[in-house]
Amino acid sequence: MKKSIFRTIGLGLVLGSLAFLTDILIARDPSSAIERFRADAPAAPQTLESVASTPGWARTVQVSLGGNDCAYNQGHAVQPTSDGGLIVAGIGGFDQASWEGEDLAVMKLRRSGKVAWQLGYDPFTGETYNVGRSLVRTTDGGYLVAGWTGEAWDMFGDAFAMKLAGNGQVKWFKTYGGGANDHAYSAQATGDGGYIIAGNTESFSSVGTDAWILKLNALGNIVWQKAIGGQADECLYSIRGMPDGGYIAVGAFQNWPTSQAWVIRIGHSGVVKWQKVYGDASSSWDEARSICPTGDGGYLVAGSKGARDPNGSGLLWSDIWIWKLDRSGNIIWQKAYRGSAVSQGTTVLPARGGGFLVIGSNLALRLGPTGDLLWQKIFGEQTGGGCSFDGAFRADNGNFVLTGSMAKSMLVVSLDPSGSGGSSCPLIQDASVIVSETSALPTPTSFSSRFTSAIATKIVYHPLSMSSQVGTVCDFLP
Repeated sequence: MKKSIFRTIGLGLVLGSLAFLTDILIARDPSSAIERFRADAPAAPQTLESVASTPGWARTVQVSLGGNDCAYNQGHAVQPTSDGGLIVAGIGGFDQASWEGEDLAVMKLRRSGKVAWQLGYDPFTGETYNVGRSLVRTTDGGYLVAGWTGEAWDMFGDAFAMKLAGNGQVKWFKTYGGGANDHAYSAQATGDGGYIIAGNTESFSSVGTDAWILKLNALGNIVWQKAIGGQADECLYSIRGMPDGGYIAVGAFQNWPTSQAWVIRIGHSGVVKWQKVYGDASSSWDEARSICPTGDGGYLVAGSKGARDPNGSGLLWSDIWIWKLDRSGNIIWQKAYRGSAVSQGTTVLPARGGGFLVIGSNLALRLGPTGDLLWQKIFGEQTGGGCSFDGAFRADNGNFVLTGSMAKSMLVVSLDPSGSGGSSCPLIQDASVIVSETSALPTPTSFSSRFTSAIATKIVYHPLSMSSQVGTVCDFLP
C-alpha cells in the first residue's frame, strides 16, 4: 500500500496550565531537501530530586486530548534524567473506539511520580499511528526516541528516530523505510556520537519480514544499513553495544504457528559473526526480547516460551523464559517462570549487588546470579488485572522504575530494592511463580547480512502539547 504524502502541521496548541508558545526551529541537513519544522516545548522544569532516593510509588497517567474515555495510553521505555527525574516514551491519545490514531507521547516525571511536563508529537495530521518504542539518553542532555509511524496500527509505516533537547524541544525527526512496513524496536547510543537501531523491514526483505539494523550518525543520517533473514519472518527486539565496537541483538525467527528465539552477534559494520536460534521449531512459540551482559563475557537473555493457537492469534500459554549464554551463544543454564496468567519476559537488567531484575507482563522477578527467585511481585490481580510492563531501569541506589499500561492509562511504578512499592499499595502484591528447568538447545543459523537502500527523510511537523490528566493509583512520598 502506497504511503500517504507527508503533511505539515503549521500550528500547535498548548493545553492545561502551559502558556501558548511558538518557536520556529530551522534545521539544515545535507541529507534532506526538507529544511524546516516547528517545535513547541515547555520551559525547563525546576531542579528535580533524585529518583534514587525516593521510596516506592505507583501512578497512572492519562495522556489524551479532551478527556476521551476511549483514549489509550502506554509507556514503552523509561530512562533516568540527568537532573534526577525520569522520562517515559510511549503512546498517548489512541482512540480505540473510532480507530482515529495516536500520538507519540513523551513525559518527564519528578522523582515522586508527579508530571513535570508532557508532550504529544503527531508528525502527520489525520488518522496516523505514532509509537515510541525505545528511548536513549544523549551526551548533550537530550534524548533520542525511536519507533514507527504509519497509516494504520502496526501497518504501512516507517521506522523513525526523533532527537529531543532536554526540555522536550524537537531537534530533528526522521523516518526510514521503503514502500511497505518497517519498524524500529530498539535504539542505543554508540561511542562515536551516533546511534544503532534494530527492528524489522518488509520493504527490503527477501520473504515476509527480515531483521533490520540501521547505523545512524549524530544527525540521524544513515551510515550503513543491513537486513538479515530468510524464508520466515525475522525481527530484532533489542540491541546492545559491545566493548569491541560490535553489537549483540535478540529477537525471533517466526514461522507461523511456531517461533524460535534468535540471538545474533554482529561486527561494527554489520557483518554477522555468529547467530543461533533457541527453542522447538516444531511446536513452540519462543521469543527473545531483551539481553544484558553478565560481567563474565556472557549474556542473560529474557523472553518467552509458549504456544499459539493455530486457529487464532492468541497465545494458548506462555512462560517467562530466561537463559544464560557464554560469549559464543552456548547455553549455560535456562529456566522458565510461570505465573497464573500468560507471561512474556520483556526486559532484563542487572541488579545492584548481583543478579537481575526481569519484568514480563504484570510480573517483576528479582533473580539471583543463577536464576533463583529472591522475590516476586505481581501488579493488579493474579489473573492479569489489566497491567503490563514493557520497560525498566535501575536507579543508582538499587531502586527499579517500570513503565507500561494499566487499563487505558500509562503506568509508571517505582520499586525499592526489596520490591516494595509502599507498605499498603493495593496494586503491588506478592506473586506465586513456579520455576522449572528447560532444555532448549541452540541451533546455528547461516543468514548473511545484505545492504538495504532506505533513505533518511526529514519530516516537517508541529507537535501538540497535551493537557495534564494524572490519576493516582497510590502515592508513597517522603
